[in-house]
Amino acid sequence: MHILITGGTGFIGQHLIKHWLHRGHQISVLTRNPVFAKTKLGLPKVKFLKNLPENNPSNIEVVVNLAGAPIFNNRWTDSTKEALLNSRVETTRVLVNWMINCSFPPSIFLSASAIGYYGTQHENSMDKLDESAAASSEFQSQLCQQWEAASLPLLEHGIRRAVFRLGIIFSPQGGLLPKMMLPFKLYVGGKTGSGLQKISWVHIDDVIGAFTIALKSPQYNSTYNLTAPNPVTNTDISKMFAEILQRPNAIPMPEKLLYILLGERADLLAKGQHVVPTGLMKLGFTFRYKYAYRAIENCLMKSRS
Repeated sequence: MHILITGGTGFIGQHLIKHWLHRGHQISVLTRNPVFAKTKLGLPKVKFLKNLPENNPSNIEVVVNLAGAPIFNNRWTDSTKEALLNSRVETTRVLVNWMINCSFPPSIFLSASAIGYYGTQHENSMDKLDESAAASSEFQSQLCQQWEAASLPLLEHGIRRAVFRLGIIFSPQGGLLPKMMLPFKLYVGGKTGSGLQKISWVHIDDVIGAFTIALKSPQYNSTYNLTAPNPVTNTDISKMFAEILQRPNAIPMPEKLLYILLGERADLLAKGQHVVPTGLMKLGFTFRYKYAYRAIENCLMKSRS
């Protein structure tokens, strides 16, 4: 298949591109800076585009939308929030308009979103958030709502659309896991806040697996929580880090200090979400990593190899 990817130089994009090239797919990356992207990826088989091709002459069959400014890198000032919105929502609108106006449009649209759609939960909440759960008024939820809504017009044109609400991705390199483990490596690790907040996570291999199955499976035509079926509390994951790294688990991070250091972004760590992948489970998707301990062990082993 010929796949067009936005956000191809990002964390998820790089993993998907390498996996799909190995499977024989043709990859084009849409990027504002083709020279930089070509240098960063170092993959001669990938084609780099600065602009969308008029009328799709190269027969792109699938569009994979991963574009978006990193959400955790900077404080959420008004200008940062605007950049986060524009990089996701406006990019999606451009892609959608191109697809529906092509003489020979791609037939499949796959997109990232995030479990931030649901906002945060109180640490004592017993509610499990499946795909039918309501959105919230928090910024991260508004971001995801607008991002997802921007691709809804595709449905009116018979284009299959699958959106994956991603949890915290565990990977040997990239994502939040290395940042979460760093205090433990430095012997200053401990739980964050009360430690009762739930962490809904997913291994990068299962992210690759879900997107790959969605390429050729017509039943993937909705919005799905892409999180492992067994969330963990912050206290539990702190114990796992300490045991796997053979480090103490004795210096908790006070919630107030976390907000002083990170601002509004601290919501991503200080407040939890118990998200469940009901939609994927109904489709029979099999997670390679259902339990956090094994996923963390795998990531650490690969990072050392």
